[in-house]
Amino acid sequence: MRNKNYVLTSQQNVGNAERIISMVVGAWLFSRAYHGNNKLFKALLGGALVYRGAKGFCPLYNAIGLNTASNPKSVLVETDVAVKQPREEVYEYWRRLENLPLFMKHLESVRELSDTHSVWKAKIPGGLGNVEWKCEITSDVPGESIKWKSMPESQVENTGLVRFMDLGEDGTLIRVNISYQAPAGSLGAEVAKLFTPALEKIIREDIKNFKRVVETA
Repeated sequence: MRNKNYVLTSQQNVGNAERIISMVVGAWLFSRAYHGNNKLFKALLGGALVYRGAKGFCPLYNAIGLNTASNPKSVLVETDVAVKQPREEVYEYWRRLENLPLFMKHLESVRELSDTHSVWKAKIPGGLGNVEWKCEITSDVPGESIKWKSMPESQVENTGLVRFMDLGEDGTLIRVNISYQAPAGSLGAEVAKLFTPALEKIIREDIKNFKRVVETA
């Protein structure tokens, strides 16, 4: 598929608008690499962003199964949160998936079917109903990371990766990447309502809520 700017290849997973932004920001960072502090960091980050924009490929998107080039109806949240709890305890809390609705208010429920499979139900922003899908944990490294994705034929393509890192004494840094994406083809009216800018804001607030909940658990 072609447009006037880029050719869409089988490996492209970054939409055209993101590619342009990556190249502009990357070029600016690279140009500033010889000024001020963190010169090497700015040069490396700038070069990586320019490459991302030029190639239209993002390794992180590839890792979590997100493709904004083929489907613009998506929500991606990438954020960090630091909590004052040991890493193993934080991991264990998140690993019990039925705990997720306690801090992720956009989720109505998560019902675990087995160690790796669960049923998720999300609230559509504005009180317009809900959607439901099955998820599978595809990678679980105890104390370090959890990765999941929705099952084929789900109403919503949901992927996530959460990593847990030591942060000082008895502290943990949680790095979260969560995406919701419309499946290929036409969407039902209810599912389409999920993909709004409000959902991204809600999810970011949900991750902040994790700090409050886990520190008082």
